[in-house]
Amino acid sequence: MKTTLLKIMCLALALVMVLGVAGCKSTAKTNGDDSFSEDAGDFDIGGGTDNSGGDTSLNDDVSDASSGTTTKAAIPNADSLSFNQLVAQMPSSLRGTTVYMYNWNPVKDYGADSVVTNFEKLTGIKVKWEAGGYDDYDQKIAAMINAGNSPDIIRFRDCNIHRMYLCQDIKAATGFDFAGNIWDQKVNSQYVVKKKLYAVNRKDTLFNQPYVMIYRKSMIEKYKFEDPYALWKSGKWTWDAFINILKSTKDSTFTGDPWRTSMGIDYYYFLGKNLIRFDGSKYVNDLMSKDLSAAVKKICDYRKSGYTSSAMRMPKDFENGSVLFQTYSAIATRRTNTSANIVQSKADDDLYCVPIPTIKGAENIQLFSELEAYGIPKGAKNPAAVYYFLRYFLDAANYDANTFFCNKQAYEVYKASMAKQTYFVAGDNALIDVVGTGGNLEGISDFVRQGNDFSQFDSERQKVNPKYDLAVKKANEVLAKMK
Repeated sequence: MKTTLLKIMCLALALVMVLGVAGCKSTAKTNGDDSFSEDAGDFDIGGGTDNSGGDTSLNDDVSDASSGTTTKAAIPNADSLSFNQLVAQMPSSLRGTTVYMYNWNPVKDYGADSVVTNFEKLTGIKVKWEAGGYDDYDQKIAAMINAGNSPDIIRFRDCNIHRMYLCQDIKAATGFDFAGNIWDQKVNSQYVVKKKLYAVNRKDTLFNQPYVMIYRKSMIEKYKFEDPYALWKSGKWTWDAFINILKSTKDSTFTGDPWRTSMGIDYYYFLGKNLIRFDGSKYVNDLMSKDLSAAVKKICDYRKSGYTSSAMRMPKDFENGSVLFQTYSAIATRRTNTSANIVQSKADDDLYCVPIPTIKGAENIQLFSELEAYGIPKGAKNPAAVYYFLRYFLDAANYDANTFFCNKQAYEVYKASMAKQTYFVAGDNALIDVVGTGGNLEGISDFVRQGNDFSQFDSERQKVNPKYDLAVKKANEVLAKMK
């Protein structure tokens, strides 16, 4: 999304407010824009900018009241206990307390109203759920930390070092190790920095966001295209099969866009590659890599062939039949979720999806729009209650999976996507936004969307490469502050 003058002015005002309470300075993109609102901001959370593109990285003044009023509540073998057994051993001092969730989705979008109510009845712990603005999520958290009213739980979408810096080690904060089989270690492992765990999710939870290809079943039938779901079930849903369907649209009466992408360079991310990479010890700028060149060459060819367009994802275009495929988070297929703005096709039982087509060499990689996870900010008042809440709230057994998603087929695809060996989430835009005002991956996404010739790509990335170097520098500076 292009950064507008109004947004810059709002960011500048927010920056002044945050600096006033010695907070960090970061922002994110809004989910209110119908033209690009896949899943309540599952696109490009990152740090903020000022009008000059100056330094708006996190500073050392963020309060580090990490322990809050924590009462260590470790229970031996807690992960192996049933929830009732766990509650029976829960410290009585937690009854009557409140656990405070700060999220950019309201609880109704999760379809978790009754689950939260049941949790309160079972534990005696009250839940305060606040849906904050996605546009200034990190700024608000920093301000709350420094004002002494930090939430107990915040949501992550990727392994953004700037957001992790606002948080504390969830193991130390709760007294639980989150090491049991009920926790998704493929998610948790990506939120470990210097041997400290900053965010978690449950294994087999319904709350995660693998990318899928969504389409309307009626469109496939109307134009007599090959059935993606049938191809997938027969083991033939490959990248070539997908491209063949896109090609076939050119010989049909279909006049819309065959495929609308997420970030413009979706194909590069499908391969499990980032523009800014964490190598295990530091962040590295990969903008000049040969792998990116090869992927962008292919993407530019797709654009020239008319398989993709300059248009971004607009739910209304999908609903009215102007788009055949869209790269989208599986959150769009949740029955109660409204943030994706795909409502009518779900109501008509016409919203279908398939996994991302398999690409040779990347068969076991699953790209996520959000690698959804939950952490504890510095200054949390009731971190001891967090383990109990996450145990219950994230437990798929507390939801009816067959009605949670818009149809059984979507649930089947979700499970298959979550079963992939390697989870990958592209987090580079979160780092780039800290130092730039360009948006859209600082010119790279727009380059391919607008149909530029690949021969100009090296020149384009040379122009923006200093911003990527600076983003890496800022990320590594924050990483160095993490103890």
